[in-house]
Amino acid sequence: MSAVLYLVVPHMVESLNEGVTLKQGFVWSFILTVVTFVIFAIVAGDGLLGEIQFMIAGFFAFFLTFGFFVAWVF
Repeated sequence: MSAVLYLVVPHMVESLNEGVTLKQGFVWSFILTVVTFVIFAIVAGDGLLGEIQFMIAGFFAFFLTFGFFVAWVF
């Protein structure tokens, strides 16, 4: 498993070996949050324009939560 990880994502493996700083945690958090909300928008399907204000508020809540958790755990 680790050999595949080294081949596929060498930059991620290098950054995780020494730990993730708060700044790096928020970069990963932004990517994770955008992917999560794209999936939410695709699955919801109906009324995206009516729900955009809730998605924006949720985006910032997820972003902060993911950012601190990634920096804390890794």
